[in-house]
Amino acid sequence: MPPIYYCCVWYFIFCGGLAVLIPYLPVIFRHWNLSPSQIGIIAACKPLIGFGIQPMWGQIADYTKLHSKIHAFCLFASACGYGSLYFQKREFGRILAHVLVTETFGSGGFFLADNATNFMVSKHLERNPRSSISYGKVRLWGAVGWGYVFAPLMGLVLTEEKNAQFAPFLAYVILFSMASAIALRMEHHEKTVADEGDDAEIVVMNDDEGENERMVGVASSSSRNRGGGGRGGRVGADGTPSKMKRTASFADFNDVSKRTFRIVTEPSAFLVFLLFLLMALSMALTDTYLFLHLETLGAPPILMGLALFFTCVAEVPVFFHEKKIKEFLGLDRSMLLILVAYIFRQLGYASLKSFGSPWFVLPLQLLHGITFGLYWSVGVEFSRLLAPEDLRAAVMGFFSGMNSLGAFLGAICGGRVYDRVGGGGLFFIAAAGNTILSLVFALKMAFGKRVVPTTNTVVDNIIEIDMSGFVRLESSMPPSSSLSDAGERDDLDIDRSIDSRI
Repeated sequence: MPPIYYCCVWYFIFCGGLAVLIPYLPVIFRHWNLSPSQIGIIAACKPLIGFGIQPMWGQIADYTKLHSKIHAFCLFASACGYGSLYFQKREFGRILAHVLVTETFGSGGFFLADNATNFMVSKHLERNPRSSISYGKVRLWGAVGWGYVFAPLMGLVLTEEKNAQFAPFLAYVILFSMASAIALRMEHHEKTVADEGDDAEIVVMNDDEGENERMVGVASSSSRNRGGGGRGGRVGADGTPSKMKRTASFADFNDVSKRTFRIVTEPSAFLVFLLFLLMALSMALTDTYLFLHLETLGAPPILMGLALFFTCVAEVPVFFHEKKIKEFLGLDRSMLLILVAYIFRQLGYASLKSFGSPWFVLPLQLLHGITFGLYWSVGVEFSRLLAPEDLRAAVMGFFSGMNSLGAFLGAICGGRVYDRVGGGGLFFIAAAGNTILSLVFALKMAFGKRVVPTTNTVVDNIIEIDMSGFVRLESSMPPSSSLSDAGERDDLDIDRSIDSRI
C-alpha cells in the first residue's frame, strides 16, 4: 500500500474515534448531574492544555525527530485516559482532574498527523507528478469516518440503549488504539544519516568565542575511523571540528523554540493566528453546547448522530476541492466566507425554538463544510507556508495551540452565558459578535492587502497575501549589513544543504 494511504486510513479511524465519544460528552456529563458551567470548564480543559502543550509536543518532535513515536504515544495515552473516564467517580473535581491529565499526554495526536500528511503528500507528488492528491483529499477521509459512519452509528446505539453509556468509551479505546498503531507508519521528515542509528554523530563547528555551534555535517559510526583520531572534544578558537553524540542538547531545543517564536509573533502573521483563534471560539460554542441545546428542545440521540452526519455531507466536498477553493477565493475572502457562514449557522441555532422542531438543525449543519472544512484547510496551508521544513511541526503546533485557546475561551465563556440566557441566547450573541468581526474584516479588505513577512530561517521569504490568490512566495534576501549577517546566511545555507537538525 502506498504510504499516503496510511494517512487516509488514519484520519478515517481517528475522526471516527472522536465521533463516538467527544460530541456526546456534554450530554453524558449532564446525565452525571453536572451543570452547564461545570461542563464548560471540563470542555475547556482540552483546548487549555492544547494551547500550552501542543506547541511543546511539536518542538519536542522537531528536536528529537521522533515524530511517529511521539504521535503514537499521544494517541495511546488519550485512549487510556478517556477510556478509563467512565470508571471515574461522578464528581466534578475528579472528572476535571482526570481530563486534565489525559489531555496533557494526549494532545499531540491531531496536529502531528496534519504535519505528516503535508510531508507525505509532497513526497507522493514528487514521485508521481501526475497525481491529483492533496491535503484536502486525504483529510476528507476523516469527515467520512466522523459523519458518514461512526457518529450515526453511535447515535443509533444510544437511542436504542439509553443506559448503554459505556459504549462510547469502549469504541473510543478501540479506535484510538488502532490509530496509534497506524501512526507508526506515517512519515514526518526526510531521513538523514543521524536518523539511521544511535551511533550517528553530528559534526559541529564552534565560532571564535565558543558560544554558538552550527552543524556542518553528520558522521556515522562506520565513517568515524576513516579520518583517524579519537572522538575529540569541544574545540576552541582554532576552528577544529568536534563531534558529539546524536543526542541533541537543550540548547538545540531552545533554538527551535526561539526560531518558532520569531515566526509566529511577526505582527502580520500573528494577526492571522488571532483571527483563527476567534473562529475557533465560535466552533467551540457549537461543539460544546449545540447538543445540550438540542436536548433541551427534546431532540433524540439519533438526531444528534444525524446532525454530525450532515456536517460531513458538505465537509467532504470542501476538503476534496479545497485547493481550487483557496486559489479562487484567496486567503482573505476565504476567511470572510467562514465568518459569514458562522453568522447564518448561529442565527439558525438561536431560532430553532421558533421553528417549532429541533430537526431544522440538519440543514444548518451543512454550513460546517465552510466553518470547519475550509477553516482548517486554510490554517494548515498558512502554517505550512509560513515555516521552514524543520519547524513545520512546531508552527503547526502553534496554530493548533491558538485553535485550542479559542476553544478554551468559547467553552468557558459559553458555559456562563448558557447558564444565564440558555442555548438560544448564547448562539444569538455569538452571531452578533461574528457580524461585527466580519464587518471589520471586510473594511480591512476594502482598504488594502495584507503582507505577511516571515522569519523563515532557511530562506528569507515574504508571503504576500492578496485578494486574487492564496499566497505568493517571493524570495527576498536583504542586503548584507554586517559580517554577522553574512555568517548567519552561511549557516543557513549549510543547514539547508545537509538537512540537519537545529
